Amino acid sequence: MSTNFGFLNQHSPELSTLAEFAEQYLYPDPPSCVVKLRSFAEEFVKTIYYKLGLAVPEDDSSLLNLLNLYEFKTWCPPEVITKLHLLRKYGNRGAHGQQVSTKEASIALQEAFDLGQWIFITLFRGHKETINRFSLPEK
Repeated sequence: MSTNFGFLNQHSPELSTLAEFAEQYLYPDPPSCVVKLRSFAEEFVKTIYYKLGLAVPEDDSSLLNLLNLYEFKTWCPPEVITKLHLLRKYGNRGAHGQQVSTKEASIALQEAFDLGQWIFITLFRGHKETINRFSLPEK
């Protein structure tokens, strides 16, 4: 189990599992790490849409489109949307064979952790004091 994302497991095992895989890829394969974190971002956004009962457009349910829809943008703080865009962009780079450094993947993991805290407290009504501090996985 992830040392950083275990707090999500009870409410969203999917998010916890995706983040745990990303942590495992951080050092041996940073591009795969950020691809998993892009999947984390997609699951994160789908969870918000589902929990809030927001309509997902049938014609274009891409992550970019879902992030830019007015209903989503009015509910999520700009900081959350910025972090989701970072995971989307880094994940796209990793998926398309572009270079991704361990430092960039580490930044993305921290951003995913911040997002995890936010959804845990805001949507799942969890308590911040039950979340451990973020730490990079050991090599």
